[in-house]
Amino acid sequence: MYLILNTTKLIEIYITCDDFAKKFEQYQLSQGQVVPQEKMSCSEIMAIVIY
Repeated sequence: MYLILNTTKLIEIYITCDDFAKKFEQYQLSQGQVVPQEKMSCSEIMAIVIY
């Protein structure tokens, strides 16, 4: 069984997750919440999980 990775779809998913993460981070900051700094960005983690 061969697994073919569609990198174009992965990039689309990452861009969507990154847009969401940026807006969510702005929301968190507007609510006075602290946004933690991680080694991998939230959008990278979300894209991997979704893909």
